[in-house]
Amino acid sequence: MLREEFEKRNKNSDKKIFSLSDLTDILMIERRKLMIKLKKYSIAMEPMNYVKAKDKLTEKVEFLSILTPEKINENIASLSLSLQNSFLKAMQKKVDEAGTKKEFIDLIYHLRYYKMIPMSHVHDALRLVEKNLVTKACNQKVLTILSNDINLNYEFIANLLDSKIIDLDEAFIVFKKKNGKTILNVYEDNNIELSIEYDYTDDLSVKYGKKIKIFI
Repeated sequence: MLREEFEKRNKNSDKKIFSLSDLTDILMIERRKLMIKLKKYSIAMEPMNYVKAKDKLTEKVEFLSILTPEKINENIASLSLSLQNSFLKAMQKKVDEAGTKKEFIDLIYHLRYYKMIPMSHVHDALRLVEKNLVTKACNQKVLTILSNDINLNYEFIANLLDSKIIDLDEAFIVFKKKNGKTILNVYEDNNIELSIEYDYTDDLSVKYGKKIKIFI
């Protein structure tokens, strides 16, 4: 019987067995592995272990059953909101700590890029961080103050930051009067990239008709 197994294995396998002694060693190893598997299955089939395994499987099934597409979307939305709030808190801290022109400019560009990402329920918090950044950058003579009214000044600059102009350092703005309105034109390479109409105001810190660089 052992010789028959020896001949059978050598016939059906590229890995040759050179002696009956080698085959005996192989069979002993295989027997030990089978005994270990048999013991494992025997333990699993014991009443208490079977019940525990069944309970764990039931818990997993129940957990997966509540993960409907709606529930998953709710969890994703909650995580997204948490991440957005964490980012804005970190950004506000950086605004508070900023002191150099480079730091302010870097924060302005970072915030511009961040605003391109679809967001939910953090618009007010985002505007507050942006307003604090703009106001502090103006006070630190990084951005040109366009109006003595803080809110109006922020509105002017925020609209500029929302433009599609990539390099703001190359852009300039011009205020014009037209039909009793104040017009803010934003130029890049002498081409108007953005034009916004406001109620007329005399509360400007710059002159109408003059080219103004946004970065000082």
